Amino acid sequence: MALTVSISTTFASFLAQRYQLLLVANDAEIIAMAETRDKSLISKIESFRSKKLTGSEATMLTPDIILERIRTDPLVRAHFRKDPGKQSVHESAQIEWIRTHGYPDIYKPPAGKGGFYLANGELTSAAVRPPAATKTLDMHSPSNAMWGVAKNTEEEGGAQDNQYRDVKQFIVEIVAFFNKTIDAPDDRAKKFMFFLDGAYYTPRRRDELRSMIPDIYIDKIIITSAADLT
Repeated sequence: MALTVSISTTFASFLAQRYQLLLVANDAEIIAMAETRDKSLISKIESFRSKKLTGSEATMLTPDIILERIRTDPLVRAHFRKDPGKQSVHESAQIEWIRTHGYPDIYKPPAGKGGFYLANGELTSAAVRPPAATKTLDMHSPSNAMWGVAKNTEEEGGAQDNQYRDVKQFIVEIVAFFNKTIDAPDDRAKKFMFFLDGAYYTPRRRDELRSMIPDIYIDKIIITSAADLT
């Protein structure tokens, strides 16, 4: 479901297109599931009836009626179909945008087993993760020896603040990595880039992150966004 990216397209409009494409696909999927009486959808409907409806409402709105509403009513369908925001649409759009704007070989490494992370100043994919290890890195461009961290955050809140702390932890570990390899560079990682999109990453927060980076590494640890790539 890739989009062709034109030179005039902004990342914001590209992300909106990707979101709409996935929304349309999810809509078609939920209709097909309703038509075939998919077991997982039936289970979801039963859970909805028991948890969200009163007794009289549950009696009136049987699974068959709700299945028919899903097929015919966009409002009901919207409740049961997948949410593109929970399908990594932001991250996949960032990677696709970055791929067409200077890093054609960029890809997403594994997020679990086999994924790369930083711990104790080491870039590793070891199966045993130390307690203080970072999350896995989100993207890699082998030809540029670049590793990337991608975030797309629009709102304030506790979960978003946790992501911000994750970014800070990455910076601390990346600085430790470069300090450790300064005399013996690790060819796997010449630079790390943070693609921080969304309203949450204000100029103040970006400046706070940049202040954590020693001047000697200012060209190796880069705070930017997919939207900055034009």
